[in-house]
Amino acid sequence: MEAFVMTTEEMEVLVNEYGTSLYRFCCHLTGNVPEAEDLYQDTFLKTVELSHKLDRCGDGKSKRNYLIGISVNLWKNKKRKSLWRRNIVSETEFDDLRAADTRNLGGLEEAVVKQELLDEVNRLIGSLPEKQKIIMNMYYAAEMSIEEISDNLKISRKTVRSSMSKARTKIRSSLEASGYEI
Repeated sequence: MEAFVMTTEEMEVLVNEYGTSLYRFCCHLTGNVPEAEDLYQDTFLKTVELSHKLDRCGDGKSKRNYLIGISVNLWKNKKRKSLWRRNIVSETEFDDLRAADTRNLGGLEEAVVKQELLDEVNRLIGSLPEKQKIIMNMYYAAEMSIEEISDNLKISRKTVRSSMSKARTKIRSSLEASGYEI
């Protein structure tokens, strides 16, 4: 059986079509740009290694989900290794990936308040248990459906919904305790 080798052109197509979405997901998942960049690069390197499986994905959305699945697995492996080595890495704050567009928000004050709330929600998502953090980022940052998350992580849809519900409850109560009106 002959091994499939991904061409440079095929890799360029993948990067052009899914690179921005994957990078944004990696930033949300890792919580900082340097780790996100490493995860992003590692994901594409692993994709080259597993390119024979990528052909079976079919449509574009499946390929995007496959890439996100690779990044989740790489991230989980890295976290396991660092815990195993007792080398806990402190997470830095998210870079401002979704800066508020003050032209459309009706003023600077409203933009600042919305950005502050967004930053707090991102911080709270980053502090969730790893399983909930991954699921929330797959749902909101990567805009994957519950079914896609379930298939990708190989867990039941009920588990995905339950994890999301628990995470939302934690975030909501933390925001209310901090004085945010929800």
